[in-house]
Amino acid sequence: MTIKQLYKFDFDTAIKQLMATQDDITMIDSLKEYMREKLNEDYFNLVTHLAEALHNSASAFYYSYDYSRGTFATPYPLTDLTDLEQFCTDYKPILNYQKEILTMKTKTKDIILYDNYYSRERE
Repeated sequence: MTIKQLYKFDFDTAIKQLMATQDDITMIDSLKEYMREKLNEDYFNLVTHLAEALHNSASAFYYSYDYSRGTFATPYPLTDLTDLEQFCTDYKPILNYQKEILTMKTKTKDIILYDNYYSRERE
């Protein structure tokens, strides 16, 4: 689904279509069941991480979470169509994780941003 196609649907219809192809879109009930399973397996850090993330986020029925990443991923709520753009085939973030470099010119120095996490200044 492209972003243009996304906005032809209401949120519920769009998310159901995206859920058919995207593993990272999940429902709150699925997250709760996953937390119960991990609690029974004594993965307390993971359960605490997920519980805190759900407690601190807006209450939502749908979330984005990559189950394979454990505590390296944090579930975040999906509440409107703009939250779903990242799952569209033509989505292009400004900064992505493919080593693209964005240079912002300032008056005194260049600031180079790598990915979303690292930055350094160059005189």
